[in-house]
Amino acid sequence: MPQKKDPKAVLRLSELNVAFAPQKTGYLNSLQLTFIKDGSTRHIYVYHDDPAVIVNWYMAIRCAKLHRLQIAYPSANESEVWMYFIYTVFLVVLDK
Repeated sequence: MPQKKDPKAVLRLSELNVAFAPQKTGYLNSLQLTFIKDGSTRHIYVYHDDPAVIVNWYMAIRCAKLHRLQIAYPSANESEVWMYFIYTVFLVVLDK
């Protein structure tokens, strides 16, 4: 019977950012997952042979973050939510 394994890390969506990272990994279909652990910025790099898989992961994470903002700020208009959402994307770009 296989042993039950605990996850190595649990990443909170609120603390997670994602960016395409082919220049950092050498793989065209790769992502950089960025998060804070013990007060420092950490990165996990993932890749897949199928580009659709990477795009689907990217879109799933970004859509989940947008949906989380829409729920957290229900009275905010769409442009306000989008401005904050886009701001978080630029934080990832500037962190590179």
